[in-house]
Amino acid sequence: MTETAAPITIEDLPSDSLEEIREIWLELHEHHISTDPTRAAVARPRTAEQAWRFRRPAMERWLREPGAFALVARDAAAPVGFAVATVKDAPGTWDVGDRIGVLEILAIAAGRRRQGVGGMLTSEVSRRLAADGISMMQIEVLATNEEASRFYERMGAAESSRLYWLLTKDDD
Repeated sequence: MTETAAPITIEDLPSDSLEEIREIWLELHEHHISTDPTRAAVARPRTAEQAWRFRRPAMERWLREPGAFALVARDAAAPVGFAVATVKDAPGTWDVGDRIGVLEILAIAAGRRRQGVGGMLTSEVSRRLAADGISMMQIEVLATNEEASRFYERMGAAESSRLYWLLTKDDD
């Protein structure tokens, strides 16, 4: 007899429930460190616990902003992924409306990657932003994370910018 996986459901994730996606965030943290070892040239990586203590309050702040929301993907009640989206003013150069959505975080449990969960979450974020009159979503990907870049390109995203890290200097 073959076991069938429980269907994935997408639900709102209130800010007071962020602890339930902690383990998925910690997996994402480790994935980022392993995917982008070059970043250590400009910044020492935080430990997993330090990263969670930093990121959780940031997510709580984001979710207090107008238009922001978080979603969780569940497989029979257990979280298997989550997304956090915010809204900000659009850049002035390009006519993409007054506001754009920002996919701040998309994280999928390691054992559930490449099974459609990321696509479901990204599509739902896109749908909700569009329903709010937003026509463009910004997504930042580590330059070394080719798998994530290919995923977003399959979703229809196009690379448009580069992000640089420059250490500030106090010349005193």
